[in-house]
Amino acid sequence: MPSSIVSRILAFKRAVRLIRPDIVHAHSSWAGLYTRILPTRTPVIYEPHCFVFDDPRRSRFLKSVYRGMELLLSFNTKITVALTAHEAKLARSLRPGQKVMKLSNVPTISASDLTAYLPASKKLGSQKLFTVSMVGRVAPQKDPDFFAQVADIAAAAGRDWRFQWIGGADKVDDESDLRRRGINVTGWLEKASLISALETSDVYFHSASYEGFPLSVLDAAAMDLPIIVRELACFEGFDLHKIGTPQDAYESLKSVERSADFQIMLRTLSRNLAEEMSVKNHRLELQSIYGEALA
Repeated sequence: MPSSIVSRILAFKRAVRLIRPDIVHAHSSWAGLYTRILPTRTPVIYEPHCFVFDDPRRSRFLKSVYRGMELLLSFNTKITVALTAHEAKLARSLRPGQKVMKLSNVPTISASDLTAYLPASKKLGSQKLFTVSMVGRVAPQKDPDFFAQVADIAAAAGRDWRFQWIGGADKVDDESDLRRRGINVTGWLEKASLISALETSDVYFHSASYEGFPLSVLDAAAMDLPIIVRELACFEGFDLHKIGTPQDAYESLKSVERSADFQIMLRTLSRNLAEEMSVKNHRLELQSIYGEALA
């Protein structure tokens, strides 16, 4: 893509004239801008990568600006794709008459990946330290400070736990606070290494402050891990174990460490999520969306 926003918009228009596609599927806010700022005869399906105006850290003024932009762009949108009921509600709040359809997300880790990358021995073997993992970019949306607060509480309570952040930051300096507080930051990993890092985990704890629907939670479900998430709007309607504060998270993690029954219960929820957010359902829903766009 060219460097400037205007040149990217024009490059998109040229590509449509050249390729003459049946459908344009735009994913994320920037793609949504490039494809919808100017009208086109080709139906545009817009799939936000989280609505930015849903970010609790943004000021009221910026939220209003982003909401206004999304409203204007919605008039050049054939269908808005929502990953969750919350996202669908946000889309309809912009302009009640617009078409919104659901699309289940799917994990990046498949059954064939597990066969290829995991040893034939039992997947979750015994280890010395109870390990808590989070996957994502070290960025405000993922709220690394919340994750670190849980690690601080565990350390103050004398828990010899290993906290692991799987992922990295755009700048290495942004990872320094996590490392200073005793958290292992892996940096970005290839799939085999990601699976290996999750395999050594006893529990997956998602610390983000807002989401669309995180792939990392689905990957943890694909790995059959107990999952703990924050009480976020994106998880409404999903039967997951949710917490509100760092202290709540610590207590839940302590229950995972101590109680086999609690582990089994959380793994059952993980399997149910993996079944609901499956490739089969994703394929059927996507076919329906494209069929509706072409109708």
